[in-house]
Amino acid sequence: LAHPYLARDGRERQRQDAKWGGPDHDDGHDSQDWAQFIEYQTHAIPYEANLAIDREEYDAIVRRRFVKVAALAVAALQSIDRKQAALKEKQ
Repeated sequence: LAHPYLARDGRERQRQDAKWGGPDHDDGHDSQDWAQFIEYQTHAIPYEANLAIDREEYDAIVRRRFVKVAALAVAALQSIDRKQAALKEKQ
C-alpha cells in the first residue's frame, strides 16, 4: 500500500501500533471489530467538527479523523493478510 497519502500520513499507523501493541494486538480483532473502530471515528466527525471556529479548523478536524480511518483500514488489511498467510503456512 504505497499511496502517497498513506506514506505521508503513515505516522498515524506508527502511533496506533505504539499505543496498542502492533500486530500482536491487531490480530486479536476480527472484521466486525475493525468496522466498529472505523465507525466510531466517522461518527465522531460531526460532533468534533461542530467545535471548529472557522473553515480551516473544520477541515483540519475532518482530515485528522479521516487519517485515523485510513490508518485503521490499513491495520485491518494488514491483519487480514497476516491471518491469511498464517493459514496458508499451516496447509
